[in-house]
Amino acid sequence: MPLKLQVGIRDSWDKADAPVQAAIKKLKEVIGVRVTVNPEWSILHTELGPFYPDKAAFVPSVAGAVEACCDALSALVDEDANIEWVNALLEHTDHIHIFIEISKNRVMSVSWSDQREGFIVYLPKSVVPSQSYMQAFFMGNLVKVFDEKSRHDALTKLDAVAADDWADVAVDDRTGNAAVLEVPQRHVITQQSPAFDIIPDVEILSRPDELLLKPPYHLIMRSSGKTHVDVECSHSPTLELLEKYVSNRLY
Repeated sequence: MPLKLQVGIRDSWDKADAPVQAAIKKLKEVIGVRVTVNPEWSILHTELGPFYPDKAAFVPSVAGAVEACCDALSALVDEDANIEWVNALLEHTDHIHIFIEISKNRVMSVSWSDQREGFIVYLPKSVVPSQSYMQAFFMGNLVKVFDEKSRHDALTKLDAVAADDWADVAVDDRTGNAAVLEVPQRHVITQQSPAFDIIPDVEILSRPDELLLKPPYHLIMRSSGKTHVDVECSHSPTLELLEKYVSNRLY
């Protein structure tokens, strides 16, 4: 494994005070049974590594998904209204396993496996979603894992998305022929999308010198009265250009 990946595992996963380990420990205390999570880092990196030019962001992203899952499980178990769900969980197993797999498409999902006696978290074949999105995702989907209708609907939705993968056909620059290309893309939100993007956690962002080399750039302008305008931009040369333009117009 690349050195940055090994360092990331050491710092963001193995350390006892890492946020993900704290979330796993809390879940053990709340549920009262063992909790085991052992990601197959080599396999995960093989599948998702191309989506992370900055390898230092890879392990924190995966760890963030596990942390969000454990936090959601702790919240569900700790809520008295979910007692039937908790009983169903304890009827299925006395040792919770959380397996991290890669989806065949760009849809994130979670399910329960009776055979493996654990939760299977399918990360999208893209960059891992933001922490805020994953927290909402797990809270809304974990509670449905023992419901047969929800299981069927989830499988049907995944099959439908997989069947639509022909949309990724593009011209291969190397051969000049049409082919299905693996192109890093953002995750697909299966629930109703909000009218805005949630800002990702700083821990999973690439370094600024790499981040700003990749379009699209974001430019946000807000008017605060008749004489004041706030400008935010992820591309520093654009801000410099605007600054020079405004200065020349004013002076």
